Amino acid sequence: MLSLKGYSVSADRPAAIQIVERLRSAIVRLELPPGQMLSESDLAESFGVSRTPVREALIKLAQQGFIEVRPQRGTFITKIRPKELLEARFIREAIETAAIERIVGRLDSAATRACEATLKDQRAAAAVKDIYAFHLADDAFHSTLAQATGFERLSGMIEGEKALMDRVRILSLKTMPPFKRLISQHKAILDAVVSGDRRAALTHMRGHLRELLTTLPQASHDYPQYFTETIDPGSDWAETHSGASL
Repeated sequence: MLSLKGYSVSADRPAAIQIVERLRSAIVRLELPPGQMLSESDLAESFGVSRTPVREALIKLAQQGFIEVRPQRGTFITKIRPKELLEARFIREAIETAAIERIVGRLDSAATRACEATLKDQRAAAAVKDIYAFHLADDAFHSTLAQATGFERLSGMIEGEKALMDRVRILSLKTMPPFKRLISQHKAILDAVVSGDRRAALTHMRGHLRELLTTLPQASHDYPQYFTETIDPGSDWAETHSGASL
């Protein structure tokens, strides 16, 4: 069971929300590995709450695809389903390229500075090999661009699809972290958006989001116990199932 030492549920926000946040973070960071069983009573004791907010949190996490309830067996962290990730990546690309088309050449100075700040944060995280800080800065970059569209729900929609991909992203950062490449991709996207180069902005964003087509097979090969199926890194499985072509 995940160690919750030093973690407490505060009274200023609903307990279930805080439990969702803590468990989701632990799942994404693989502190709670795919396939691990969760005990409702143990979680309630660890968080110092009744079983009701824990049950509410587990229902929410099940809706997000992070846990599954197996009748007569228990509640488990879901293993990573490659086809599900490819669908999430496809949806995310559709949303984020549409967002880029809306903001290219129109990004205001505040949003530009915010994006530049995330690049600075990524470089700092890469320098000390802090994969979690790097991951958060990566998310902040995409969130800033989404928010710049002026559509309030867009960032949340991207977050919902991205969440399914986060464990593979963390695995790739753990094994062969592509820090420099990802930072370079972000800079290329930002430069194209700021300069108003629509074609370059879309090309760079698509290429960036298709990193998963490389990292997913390798991660499944390196950590087969975390996946529902293993993919040969040398195969064309991902492109065949996603229909994506660079």
